[in-house]
Amino acid sequence: MKKLEIKGIGTVSAFKATAYMMIIPSALLFLLGIILTMIAVVAQEPTLLALGIPYILMPVFLIGIYGAISMLVALLYGVLAKKFGGLELIVQEKTELDLTKGPAGNGYAPGPQSNFNPSNSPFNSGSSSPQSNVTPPPLPNLPSGPDQNSNT
Repeated sequence: MKKLEIKGIGTVSAFKATAYMMIIPSALLFLLGIILTMIAVVAQEPTLLALGIPYILMPVFLIGIYGAISMLVALLYGVLAKKFGGLELIVQEKTELDLTKGPAGNGYAPGPQSNFNPSNSPFNSGSSSPQSNVTPPPLPNLPSGPDQNSNT
């Protein structure tokens, strides 16, 4: 096992991560603003219009404010991590694939083989009626109507 210490976080990276996390809430606010604005225009209500327009503009400001705060936190973390030490991660490296632990090496041992073998199964090679001797039932005769097999 290895110990890794995080000494700093990139400020642009912190801004991008915050922006990605704010996409869905911002889209919902923007959608709500569009709906309120359309209702206000159709109903000719200036109070709804005064509510709808800020909801359209709010996502831009929220992403900007939250992004700036996350950049400030990343910068502050970098300064304090250099002085007092950063977060420590313990990492274990796995390089070999152990096929004895079940499918995809998931840590489960393969189970015991089943001894279930019914004597009347057509899939049993030692049964009295092997599968090769089994014939399917005949197909029913289909009536031929005027639409089938006519050239006129």
